[in-house]
Amino acid sequence: MNMNDQLLKNRTLYHFYQLCQIPHGSHDEERLSTHLLHWAQELGLEAYQDESMNLIIKKPASPDRQSAAPVMLQAHLDMVCDKEPGGEFDFSQDPIPWKVEGDWISSAAGTTLGADCGIGVALILAMLEADDYSHPPIEAILTTREETDMGGAYHLDFTKLSGRRMINLDVSPDQKLLAGSCGGAAIELDLPIARVADEPDGECFRITVSGLKGGHSGADIAKGRNNALLLLGRLLRTLAAEFKDLGLVDMQSGNSRLAIPREATMLVRLPEGMLRPLQDSMKAFEQSVALECSSIPDLCLNCTAVERQERRSLERASLDRLCDLLCLVPNGIYAMNALPLGTVESSCNLGILQLLENQVHLVTEMRGSYRSTRQCIIDQYETLARLLGGTISMHSSYHSWLYQPDSSLRERVLEVYRQREQKEMNVEVAHAGNEIGIFYEAIEGLDAVAMGPTRLDYHSPKERLSISSSIRFEEFLKQVLEQLQ
Repeated sequence: MNMNDQLLKNRTLYHFYQLCQIPHGSHDEERLSTHLLHWAQELGLEAYQDESMNLIIKKPASPDRQSAAPVMLQAHLDMVCDKEPGGEFDFSQDPIPWKVEGDWISSAAGTTLGADCGIGVALILAMLEADDYSHPPIEAILTTREETDMGGAYHLDFTKLSGRRMINLDVSPDQKLLAGSCGGAAIELDLPIARVADEPDGECFRITVSGLKGGHSGADIAKGRNNALLLLGRLLRTLAAEFKDLGLVDMQSGNSRLAIPREATMLVRLPEGMLRPLQDSMKAFEQSVALECSSIPDLCLNCTAVERQERRSLERASLDRLCDLLCLVPNGIYAMNALPLGTVESSCNLGILQLLENQVHLVTEMRGSYRSTRQCIIDQYETLARLLGGTISMHSSYHSWLYQPDSSLRERVLEVYRQREQKEMNVEVAHAGNEIGIFYEAIEGLDAVAMGPTRLDYHSPKERLSISSSIRFEEFLKQVLEQLQ
């Protein structure tokens, strides 16, 4: 018997293996959803599939638990599809082969594994089929498109659900218990610009800020990581004040609003013979920010001469307005939470700047636990845009899941974990989105937690799943369900 055969004796790992045989990237969940619909029907369970390919599967309570309130178990069907450079893997057709090394399962094809959130789905399937434990009525909700826009959960028919208790299984590591998450949205700000009619003679220089750490726009926003785009904006403001004849030809930074920019670049024009004064000014600027940037050992401010560009520079008034915009635009932590104390409540991350022919385009990810603080941030952006002559638009919004000081479900889960492991779970509030926020908005009085087995490096080809954690977590989830009244 090989290693895989031994692992597949565990029903959670068995189901996860089966999921890996069926392609299920975001927006390509129909085959997996239909497969699980038929699986549930063959078990005699009530199952419903909607146009978004969401599944709701209901399992009646054990005979001794008929009076217990229902509990919802939730995970998402889709996965992030990423592979090593040069890989020939086809996520629309190919099954994901396993590679087992010690306690870890990863993809043998150099791809993401899909444990986010396939292991959550597998745990739910194991709970639905098992008859060796006592449980309340179970309402399993398997959603789609979580990894892109949470579109599945947004289109769910909540009238088909009666539960007011929910366990989401999309969290790692296994000692972490999520008790809340923020809401948020993308804010795009466009500022019209004008370029000079006649470009004077001069030299062009490419200035780059690089070597910053970057990071996730939510999880890492409180770690003091500098934003390369804003650092370059400060340098631009300094140079524009010192060199009155400086022309800005181009400026670019960032690929995603969800990432703190690690690098930013701009192209400037100056009269001939100004390379040395420009380098001296940049060196003085670097020395002025040395203390605040002391945690960035690889920080590099670089200036190189480049060929003259066909694109013309910004008019001085447009350059000044861009400098004002980058000086005033909200970024970083906006407010901290009082409940739970010490966590980030709201923030902004300026993730993208594009200097186009006739406008500056900024994209920010705005996050906040409370509608009121999110609206305050929106008001600031609207005011800034109005004062500078720009406009804003918003998209990709998601709801918050507010931390509840009193949660009977959370206390029960903590008690079961304490008895099993002889240690405490770490209760956290995420400064990131979670599908529970959509359920929290739709179901009055929802009591929810999020947890799951240990998985590392998800969303990358290095993704791996702990075997021992998955097996332990199956028994832990059964015990939780057994003790819910």
